[in-house]
Order: sequence, then structure tokens, then C-alpha cells
Amino acid sequence: MPSQNAIKHVLLVLILLSNLLFTGLVFGWASLQLALEDEAQYRHLCHGSNIPTGETCADQRKAFNFIYIVGATFVAFCPAPGGLMLDRFGPRLYGLLIGTLMTLGLCLMAFADSTTFNTFAVSFALMGGAGVANFGVSLPITFVYPPDQQPLIHAVMNCLFDASACVLLIFEQLYFHYGVSRRDFFLSLAAIAVLVYAAIFVLWAWIEPIFMQLKGTENEPLVSSSSLAAVDLGLTQDEENLLTAIEGDAQALHDQPLSKQLKSAPFILHTLVICIQLFRFNIFMSINRDLLKDYGDDDNTYVRIYSILLPCAFVMAPIISFVINRAGYNFTMVLTAFLGLAFGVLACIRSLPLQVVTAVCFVSFRVFLYSVNSSYIACVFGPRVVGRVMGVLFIFSGLVGLLQYPAVSWSQDADSFFSLNVAMAIAGGLVLPIILKLRLWEKSHIHVLSGVADRLYPRT
Repeated sequence: MPSQNAIKHVLLVLILLSNLLFTGLVFGWASLQLALEDEAQYRHLCHGSNIPTGETCADQRKAFNFIYIVGATFVAFCPAPGGLMLDRFGPRLYGLLIGTLMTLGLCLMAFADSTTFNTFAVSFALMGGAGVANFGVSLPITFVYPPDQQPLIHAVMNCLFDASACVLLIFEQLYFHYGVSRRDFFLSLAAIAVLVYAAIFVLWAWIEPIFMQLKGTENEPLVSSSSLAAVDLGLTQDEENLLTAIEGDAQALHDQPLSKQLKSAPFILHTLVICIQLFRFNIFMSINRDLLKDYGDDDNTYVRIYSILLPCAFVMAPIISFVINRAGYNFTMVLTAFLGLAFGVLACIRSLPLQVVTAVCFVSFRVFLYSVNSSYIACVFGPRVVGRVMGVLFIFSGLVGLLQYPAVSWSQDADSFFSLNVAMAIAGGLVLPIILKLRLWEKSHIHVLSGVADRLYPRT
């Protein structure tokens, strides 16, 4: 029988694999859209239009845009009920549900057809919702590792979130160059999903007790190392050190009821920042292909650059971990805001070569944003409520995201994305004073953050 420590590491590898394959499939939409256009999906909407082969009409583009926005909306809203289920049922049972929904979404995508079985939006919603839920259900594994290793694991998970967009890029290449059909590809991916999620379900049976002991209950303080020591879970020295660290963190926000945590300045200000940034991110992802085409990318070369760079963000994981551990969360938030501002400004400039720099800034912004978000919430609010706090945050993000479809449709009708890009760049600048306000609050309420202050503002 393998040791519990070995099982923990195998489980982490499988969870990271699920992140790579499934969490961010919706963000590879540009590659999938190219294949759907080649299949002439939604071509029937171009009634009476004399559209050359290889081109799309306005109604067809709106149909494709609707599919992506449905998927992105589910990415925003699913963490809310998902967080409740994670905190209520634990990562094992909730993970099994996620695996079932992901498999269903992949199967529907395999058989979807715009005229005979129009389940594209439904399948993309399932893939988007189950994908982001898969990321949420991955978070508990980080708590069974020492605190100084957690930012690296968070960073790797978020980088793999981006890298999963590469799955649809691979599909695009297989489809156009090797004749692999959409049905064969997505059915194969569904079979892999069954195997991966089944293995994760089995292994969580050995590791979930550690997480549940760390988590404690709603009405008791976080578990101490001494109380856990009485339970024979075969903890390593690193895990015992982790429990000691968690016990030291069991102060202030960690011990407050969820209702008070959701009214706290860290949650409110952090949520404002994330809502604005996620809205900007989803807007840009939605218009990216049409924007680049408007700039002259007729052969989709620069679209593919984005698809290639997203998975390459994986190499940034150790950088993100180093910045968080060395400079703290607040500095990392500021750095993320400047990366977001940079890509917003550069996207307004009508120059295709410059859009390579935009792509680098955008991809860096994306992975920094998600990494610092999950790491900050885990650090400040703790394992007991991490699912619900993350879920409530994404509820607000989803509500803001409802403005995405009318904003993008307005730009498409106006046949110009310049005004929208300028507005998004300005929004990117607005997060800086919010982050400053958060920093000032944290500095003046350092006692409320007892136990985690050193991770927010590390000593040099």
C-alpha cells in the first residue's frame, strides 16, 4: 500500500492534469470557431447574403459570439453554487459531479449541429461551467501542502488553466491538417475525462480527511496541530509544520462568520478589482479574432499567436510564486494591474506587429490575475470558506459580465472596436486606486490580518 504522502503527490499530479485538459477549454474558442466555420455551422443564418466561401456574415458571427458568451457567463456564475457544494460535500463528491458534467458537455459538442442538433451553446456552457468548477475543486489540495509551497501550486494551476486553451488549438491542427473530425476528437477527450476524474475520486478517499480536519466546522476555530496529531493520518513533518502555521493564522478574518467576511474591506475591494479585470478579459477574448482581422490579420496568423502564447504562460508559474512569496500579494496585484493597463492601451493601436507585445502582456496579465486571486482568497479567508468566498466573488463578476454581450454587439454593429477598447483601457486604470485603498486598509488593520500579514507584506 503506497504511503499517504505518495498518494497526495499522485493526486496532485492528476488534479493538475485535469486542469490542463479541461479547466479553460472555453478560452480556446478561436480555434474551435475556425473549425465550425469550415463546417459551415450557422451558415443558414446568412439567408439571401452573397457571402464568398471562407467568409462569414454578421448573423453567423453573432451566433458564434453568443456561444462564447454563454460559456464565459457560466464560467462567471458556476463558482457560486460550486463553492457552496465544495464546502458542503467536499472535493471528492463534488469532483465526481464536475467530471460527469464535463463528460456530458464534451459528448454534446461531439454530436452538435446547428441545423439538426443545435447544442453548441449548451455544450459550451457545460464545458465552461464544469471547467471553472474543476479549478475550484482543485484548491483544497493546496491546503495539505506547506504555506510557502501553496503560491507555486496556485500559480501552476492557473497557468494550466490558460494552457488548457491549447487543447482546442491541437484540435484545430488535427482537424485541418490530419482530417480528424470534431466528433472523434471530443469523444476521445470525453473518454479521457472519465478515466482522470475516476482516478481523482478514488485517491481523494485517502487525502480528504486531512483537508476536512484542516477545514474544521463553521462554529469552531481552525483545527490545531495538536488536535490533528491525535488522529492517525500519517502526517509528514512538512504537514505538521503546515498545521502549526494554520493554527497561528486562526485569527481575525479566518475565524469570523462568513457573513462578516463578505462585508469586510478585503473582500469588497478585492471583488471590485477582480470584477473589473475579468470583465475586461472576457471582452477582449470575445472580440480578439474580429479585432485582429480588422487590423489586417486575414490569414489568422495573429489569432494563432494568442492560442500558442496562452499555454506558454506555464513557464511563468515559478515567477509568480517568487513574486508573491518575496513581494507579497499587494505588490503582485499592482503588477497585475499594470500588465492589464498595458495590454488595454496597446490593443487600441492599429498595428499588427505591436499586437504580439499586446498578446504577451495579455497572457501575462491573465495568469497573474487568476493566480493572485485564488492565492489571496486562500490566504486571507482560509480553507473553511474558500469555496463560498470564491463563489460569491464570481457571482458579482457574472452580474457585471452580463454587460458583455450588448457591449460587443454594439461594437460589431458600429463596425469598430476602438471605442470599446478605449473604455476597457480606462477601466484598467481605475483598479489602481482601488488596490491602493485596499493596501491602506490592510496597513491600518494589521491586527485583523494577524497570522497572514507576513504573506501580504513579507519582511525583506
